[in-house]
Amino acid sequence: METYADVMTWLQAHRTFGIKPGLKRVEYLLAALENPERRLLSIHIAGTNGKGSTLAYVRAILQESGLEVGTFTSPYIVQFEERVSVNGTPIHREDFVSAARVVAPHARALADTEWGPPTEFELLTVIAMWHFAKVAVPDIVIWEVGLGGRLDATNVIQPILTAMTNIGMDHMHILGSDLQAIAGEKAGIMKPAVPVITASQKSEAAEVIRVHAREKRAPYYALDDHFEITAGQIAEDGGTLSVRTPFHHYHDLYVSLRGQHQLENGAVAVMIADYLRVYRSFPIDEASVQNGLAQAYWPGRLEMLHTTPPVLVDGAHNPEGIARLARFLEEMYADKDIHILTAVTEEKDSAVMFEPLLALQPKSFAISTFAHPRAADPNHSPLNAEIFMDWKEGYDELLRRVNVTGIIVITGSLFFISEVRAHLL
Repeated sequence: METYADVMTWLQAHRTFGIKPGLKRVEYLLAALENPERRLLSIHIAGTNGKGSTLAYVRAILQESGLEVGTFTSPYIVQFEERVSVNGTPIHREDFVSAARVVAPHARALADTEWGPPTEFELLTVIAMWHFAKVAVPDIVIWEVGLGGRLDATNVIQPILTAMTNIGMDHMHILGSDLQAIAGEKAGIMKPAVPVITASQKSEAAEVIRVHAREKRAPYYALDDHFEITAGQIAEDGGTLSVRTPFHHYHDLYVSLRGQHQLENGAVAVMIADYLRVYRSFPIDEASVQNGLAQAYWPGRLEMLHTTPPVLVDGAHNPEGIARLARFLEEMYADKDIHILTAVTEEKDSAVMFEPLLALQPKSFAISTFAHPRAADPNHSPLNAEIFMDWKEGYDELLRRVNVTGIIVITGSLFFISEVRAHLL
């Protein structure tokens, strides 16, 4: 492999192996590379929704504190390399190629073992670990779980802190059919004696996390039990909140990400930062917390791409995400005609997922598809919706309909949102 295109072809060839939960393949590759992940100071974040936003807040706070912060995220929104970043700057393509060339021979050897070839996500995880340990060498790395937790490729790390955001019903075909099962899979990132910070407020999931923490003898901090939002208010362009942790009371913190749920994500980030300040002696002061939360940016999540007419994109791809989007629209745009365009992956139950949005009685509700192997065919959708096989045609049609009292909302798969942003921007 000599070029970036070569590496992408190689990775995409492994996409055909799909999702294969388990750690054996990643452990094999890392052992062959002399376990670079053990050199890294890490934070591990799991959850159904809010992982990426929480990561963005924590990264911004730590950057404001003068630290170099590596991040591993998925999927990408702007460019593929952003999944492996330092201080928000994606890995250089030359470094990406170099890391892939180091990993490739071990991946070929792995294919001949009982565990078979690695998946694309597993390869990218190992590439990130090698790059952070050998080339970038950031002060700390924040890892976003790809799917679930217990058997996710990122779960080979030994973090100094774990966090779990909201837990809801998603990927049931892999993680389980109820909240307890899903919470159990996500709680699988916990390590013995490693503190866990959680925002899960659904009683069934929260109890599972508490039990796992007790079994692991892990210090446990839960939103509304051990830290709390003492005041909060959302606006069209963000929100403000005050957060009390066991160590400090932070007042009037501004967050630029939209929606009530971003106050919860912001509170988790504050608790993470305060824990690092108190117990790990990180150089975090109140100004770092304030400035970090205000400057954090996470594309594709309640993001306003245009203002005339308003075009809002949101990667809400599960029932809880759609419910949060509907709540935001109801609170902020109750006086506007809402025109919705969506596209999802094939495993989603659209009939259930979109109920909160349909309850708003939008003026338009259109479904389409996008360029991805898992994209659902809109012709097979159970929804009573307009169908556009080319989403750009659907968007143009909504542009013709919207007026000064309307808003276009584009939502669904993050793969779809990535494609939309690339076109509209």
